[in-house]
Amino acid sequence: MLLVNCSNCRTPLQLPPGATSIRCAICQAITHVTPQQSLSNHVQLASAHGQKKAVIIGISYKSSRNELKGCINDAKNMKYLLTNKFKFPESSILIRPACEEETDPYKIPTKQNMRMTLYWLVLGCQPGDSLVFHYSGHGSRQRNYNGDEVDGYDETLCPLDHKTQGMIVDDEINATIVRPLPCGVKLHAIVDSCYSGTILDLPFLCRMTQSGYYSWEDHRPKSGVWKGSNGGEVFCISACDDHQKSDDTTFYQRSHQQAL
Repeated sequence: MLLVNCSNCRTPLQLPPGATSIRCAICQAITHVTPQQSLSNHVQLASAHGQKKAVIIGISYKSSRNELKGCINDAKNMKYLLTNKFKFPESSILIRPACEEETDPYKIPTKQNMRMTLYWLVLGCQPGDSLVFHYSGHGSRQRNYNGDEVDGYDETLCPLDHKTQGMIVDDEINATIVRPLPCGVKLHAIVDSCYSGTILDLPFLCRMTQSGYYSWEDHRPKSGVWKGSNGGEVFCISACDDHQKSDDTTFYQRSHQQAL
């Protein structure tokens, strides 16, 4: 399967074998390709190993007005958890934690690189596969105009270059890593950012209180468009509700210092 960028909006598209053109699901533009055309900038995505794959993204926005202190540690801790507790092969994890120190331009969590890793995560998935998407960084929201949001806002992730290239909207995340999942595939997403309650645009939302009481909310669009998977199981654990902000904390750092 080949990935090519939409000629209009630059969204990565999965080109079926032998096809010479493809219509973008986001902007409807038709992109024509040649058999020799490769991935954007001739970058070949890593091949999957085994039945476990993960994408881990941590962005600190270093030296900016909105710098975050804990996101890099979040990404490193998640990698340790997956490899040591859940036995994910290191070769099946794409991790983007050190954005300011990374010298490889294709490993920096820019909007384009984040898009490519999301496509890689679900590329070629088969029944029995276990997929993980972890994001720690800034999140935001913007006015929704197609009527598929209960609260009237689309939730977004903020890549390192979001001020110049724009944010990644929940509609695109849903279309990329949720709707393609076939029966037998499980995806767990852990999103630690502001306004992240429905960042995967899933059709149902579970709310749970501290006492353990829970209730389900129906978030299916009135248009009838299906936002669920193609039979796979998808679970998303979010840091906060769609109208809330999530912030850094020094609680554990203070506790550690007091213990010393």
